[in-house]
Amino acid sequence: MAVNESYLRFSAIIGMLFSAGFFVLSIIYAFISNLSMMWITFLVVIALIEIIVFSFSVLMLLNPKRRIFFVGLIGLFAGLVPGIMILSFYFKTKRALIKNFENNT
Repeated sequence: MAVNESYLRFSAIIGMLFSAGFFVLSIIYAFISNLSMMWITFLVVIALIEIIVFSFSVLMLLNPKRRIFFVGLIGLFAGLVPGIMILSFYFKTKRALIKNFENNT
């Protein structure tokens, strides 16, 4: 089954937008709010995770055929939409490959 690269690139772009948005929101909110140190640390950790998500989304945008499942799991941190899109594509492709294999035997 052919890989739908435009769908995966679109998912990567959405993941980049979500992760950049969450990064900015978590950093801004951590420094303008009157939260305890534990919550500020939690928001900073979320921001650091979003940097990882953004970099994986950029790698997915450049080469959408590699490590689709792993990027989909990491993309769940950037919001459910891009991660679910990537993982649904992975499982749909895997199911089609299994059906083709069962039909050939």
